[in-house]
Amino acid sequence: MLKRGKIRLGRIGNIDLLISPFFILWLIPTVLLGQGGFVLALFTMLTLHELSHVAVALAFHCRVAEIELMPMGGVARLEANLPVRPQAEATIALAGPVCSLALAFSCVALFYGLKNYGPQLQFLANVNLSIAFINLIPAMPLDGGRAMRALLARALGLKKATHLVVSLGKVLSLGLGAMGIVLLQGGQAAGLSYLLAAPYIFLCALAEGKATPYLWMRDMNYKELALQQQGFLPVQTIAVRGDTPLQDVLNRMAPSRYYQILILDRQNAARGVLGEREIGLALSEGMGHIAVARIYQMYAKN
Repeated sequence: MLKRGKIRLGRIGNIDLLISPFFILWLIPTVLLGQGGFVLALFTMLTLHELSHVAVALAFHCRVAEIELMPMGGVARLEANLPVRPQAEATIALAGPVCSLALAFSCVALFYGLKNYGPQLQFLANVNLSIAFINLIPAMPLDGGRAMRALLARALGLKKATHLVVSLGKVLSLGLGAMGIVLLQGGQAAGLSYLLAAPYIFLCALAEGKATPYLWMRDMNYKELALQQQGFLPVQTIAVRGDTPLQDVLNRMAPSRYYQILILDRQNAARGVLGEREIGLALSEGMGHIAVARIYQMYAKN
């Protein structure tokens, strides 16, 4: 069964388990080279890797909608419009690499007690180490990129932090493509896997960059929840000219702080204030390119 162009294998509890078509293409050269055991081990260890994201997300009272296995890793997607603290997002992202490292070290420990299975345990340890180290690269769409964005968002703002890790994801995809070409020229068929992974990483990085408005909506939901639970949040005022597009203002905003936009006219006189509720309404209507004065007239003036 297909779901948005992905192969749906089934469900784990209430979570859809999806496989990217790129993942299938990525594995074909490996199977043709007679490494079916590697494919099975990789699939199993990636699933455990993603389930660790689910377990930590549930500990933070976050619900996971689906798990997608893709080249070089996977992604556990949280349900839409779910309020998630930046610190929680980083912890959820890092849970996968930590799980893979724990599995690798467990295989090494078992190696000394089960020497008859030494080659298999060494093989599984290497698979898990590869999954962990690849996913710790601070580039989208890998776990390291998600954790890096969450950690940098407070200092740089969500949009700048996303732009940074998305750019690193694009650089990573180009590096994978170049490595694939070099390996193929050297007669190593494994280079085909790198060439197949490269465009997928690039496309995922592009998609993450375009999803920034959704992230702002999720961040606003988190702040609404924090206000309900704590009763207060630090407030920061940003003074801007009325003809400034909303998306330019968003570049200055960071999570865990409530913002109000003081709108100035050409003589720098105050003409109104936009709150995050009005910003959220404008973003939900796709008005990030609209001037803040116009948004104020539409949503806040009355």
